[in-house]
Amino acid sequence: GPEEVTGTFTVVPLPEASAVITPATGRQGEQVAVTITGSFTHFEASTTLLAPSGIMVEDLVRLSDTALTATLVIMDAADVGSTQLEVSTASWDETVLVGFEVTPGLPVVTLLPQSAAQATTGQLVQATGRFVSWTGATEVVPEAPCAVTVDDTVVAGAGQLSFLVDVPDFHAVGPCTLRFTDADPAKEAWAVLEITPTYDPVTIPDEIVDFLDAPHRYGVTLQAGEVLRARVVRDPWTTI
Repeated sequence: GPEEVTGTFTVVPLPEASAVITPATGRQGEQVAVTITGSFTHFEASTTLLAPSGIMVEDLVRLSDTALTATLVIMDAADVGSTQLEVSTASWDETVLVGFEVTPGLPVVTLLPQSAAQATTGQLVQATGRFVSWTGATEVVPEAPCAVTVDDTVVAGAGQLSFLVDVPDFHAVGPCTLRFTDADPAKEAWAVLEITPTYDPVTIPDEIVDFLDAPHRYGVTLQAGEVLRARVVRDPWTTI
């Protein structure tokens, strides 16, 4: 007849559900696309992702039982440091926590207006800063080779200040970098003030440029203190 076999059978519970998030960091003021990868999870269309104050969750999508994607909108005022996001699937009575790190936002400065013309005196410029902590000791420093002069800096708030700028007559046209100092060196910021020409530029023919560069080639000799004047033929005539 059949043999009877006896023994012990042990039911081993599944490991506890867990998950990780990639990337696991984001800056204040950023939107971060993240992927949550679970182990022994049962993600469903009804699964929710909860974040702490200062972080909003958008576009949560279930890819599988063990994968979700979402966009985290990190507010400017979100607390810096480590926090946790909560992933919950009610039908399985399943909740897992994933660690996330909020890092300081990058300092940014916006100028209004964003340009100043050559030979400008006392032009008012207003600056708005994000992730800065300006005080009465904050300075606006032109970075070489920028040769503008900055005066009368007035700080109206942690992220608001104004100043007056003077631009020399023959300052180079192009970007002029200004540095905004901060009590916290990590919050120093830079902005670009575009220097524009006072007059429309004139295109000078090559032969005139050659003449101005070496007039002696054309039998012209300059004495000390003399000024060479030339006339470029245009319509109308333009004196240089």
